[in-house]
Amino acid sequence: MGKGSRPVIDIEKPILHKILDIIGISALLLALAFVVMNWSSIPESVPQHFNAAGEPDRWGDKWTIFLLPSIGVAVWISLTFLERMPHSFNYVVKITEGNAERQYYFAVTLIRLIKNEISIFFAILTNMIVQMSNGQQEGLQFWIVPVFMVILFGTIIIYMVKSIRWR
Repeated sequence: MGKGSRPVIDIEKPILHKILDIIGISALLLALAFVVMNWSSIPESVPQHFNAAGEPDRWGDKWTIFLLPSIGVAVWISLTFLERMPHSFNYVVKITEGNAERQYYFAVTLIRLIKNEISIFFAILTNMIVQMSNGQQEGLQFWIVPVFMVILFGTIIIYMVKSIRWR
């Protein structure tokens, strides 16, 4: 069954997905609020980029502190629209009438988890950047990027395995 002939099925959003969405978007909104509340104490120059040790190696205008949460909101909104079209996704298994609903559910769940993981990560980074700008922290915590990568790729691998097992 090709992409054009796949069934179009509306996947229900269980309460857990709604809770995850509330947590993800709330994290970004709280990050934006945190920046606004601390705006007067943030110096004119803020960290923009970090080396492998988590030390800032490029600085920029203080307005760039809005970049991560803004990108996070844009990603969250984009993936929210995308998750409504699971019939158009690429899958690791062939989609049939018999497995479409289950495969779509797995795919939509994966997108929802990824968008909220990214949102939380961007919110944490924004908080850390504000703290570094105010001298409360010297660099990124060493664990933040590896933990995020393990969570993100772990989620993708788990859902790929689920998709293959439940053809």
